Parts: sequence; structure tokens; C-alpha cells
Amino acid sequence: MRRRGLVLGLLLLTAPSAGSQLVPNDRWLTFETSHFRIHFTAPLEEQARRAAANAELAYAQMSRELVPPRGMIELVVADNLDFVNGYATPFPSNRIVVFAHPPTDASGLRNYRDWNALVVTHELAHVFHLDRARGIWGLGQKIFGRNPLLFPNAYAPAWVIEGLAVYYESRLTGGGRLESSEHFMTARAAALDGRVPRLHELSPGTSRFPGGQVVYVYGSLLFDYLAQTRGDSSIRDFVERSSRTPLPFFLTPVSRSAFGMSFQTAW
Repeated sequence: MRRRGLVLGLLLLTAPSAGSQLVPNDRWLTFETSHFRIHFTAPLEEQARRAAANAELAYAQMSRELVPPRGMIELVVADNLDFVNGYATPFPSNRIVVFAHPPTDASGLRNYRDWNALVVTHELAHVFHLDRARGIWGLGQKIFGRNPLLFPNAYAPAWVIEGLAVYYESRLTGGGRLESSEHFMTARAAALDGRVPRLHELSPGTSRFPGGQVVYVYGSLLFDYLAQTRGDSSIRDFVERSSRTPLPFFLTPVSRSAFGMSFQTAW
């Protein structure tokens, strides 16, 4: 995700491109679990049921890490795109879409025991993170509903949003990108070459390797470092504090309160 203007950025977050929209005239089937409504077409039933089982397991694990989201989560399993991964949004309701195409040689997506579980866990981490709205944001949602402008954690830079999700994908599945050597090799090579990007350079991306993957690589490594040095509970504290700050663009005081040091200092 690249940061643009406020409204445009939120629209990009909550409204995937037209090419990724689901085909409405397909015959969709639905079943429910304790926390999810799973939507799928008949040929994808096996993958949908596997996603449902993985989602409930991830939900139970994630609930011990972060405050659970509100209400049922819509989980859509689709194959309308030959695309790896999926996406998540808190607007207009919490929703995860998983594309039923496991990775082949996609960089950073090779280290997994169960690809379906990895993607579901990553996207569920986004839901747990982005759904939180406290203080003036929670009051605003009580008055105006789930307005896309009233999700404070959605204002975070891309390296926070994606770094947090990659951290949890690895912490909860035992696989994922933090368990792969590629993230560490990328950062080490940049350090040896004297080309580690500055923190404010991550979200705009870079034309240098690893390109748009910088938010995943460095964001997850930073959260992993903070969890190891400040404790896993500090991540939860950060999410809770950032969900109620009236100035969600400015994370220096929030990170300093949660971790005992600012993101800039940790970097």
C-alpha cells in the first residue's frame, strides 16, 4: 500500500481495484462458523472449508494477542483472479477475501506449511488491527456508523499495517516471511551496502530492491525486534493506544508510550 492523500488512501484501502471485484452472477454458497460467514462457489468448497477451519484457529490464537474485532467476519474464497494472497478491509464490515491460487515462486511467499492458513492469518491480523476504534473514533462510529474515515489504525503508514500482519503471520503459523531467510538477507545486504532506507522512506517505496516489498520486509523486522526487546504484550499496547489517539498520523508519542522508545529510536 502506498500513502497518498487522506481520502484517496482510505478509498484504496477499502475498495480494491475493479479487476479484483467478485463476479456477482456466480452461484455463491454460504455457511457459518462461530466467528465467520464463509462465501464460496461450489468448485471451491474444499478450500473454503479449509479456510474456515484455519480462520477459527487463527481467531483463537489472535484473540490472545489482540482485542477481537466486532461482529462476524465475512470470509470470501474466490478464484476470479490468477493472483496470490488476498486482501482485508474493515469497511463497510470486516471482510477477508482469499484468492484460491497458492504461490509458486512469489518472493517471500515460499516458506509455509499451509499456504491457506498463512494467507488467512495474515489477512485476519489486518482485521484485528484495523477494526479497533476507541475514544473519539469509537464515538464517531456510534453516531455515523462504520464510516471509512473513522478507523484510526487505517491512517498508519503501510510499513506499520503490513509489518504488523507479517509479524503475526509468522508468530502464529510458525512459517511465513519472518521465518524465511529472505527478509534477513535483504536487510543484511542493504546494511552491508550502506543502503538501508530511512523509516520515512519505507511507505513511498523504492525503485531499488526489494521495491514495494520494503514495507513487508522492514516493517515486520522492526515489529519483531520490538516484540523481542519490549515483550509481545507491547504490540497489543501499541495497537490499543493507536486506536484511540486523536492524531493517528503522528505515531511517535504512541510508539514511545507503548514501547518505551519511538519507532525512530528503535530504527
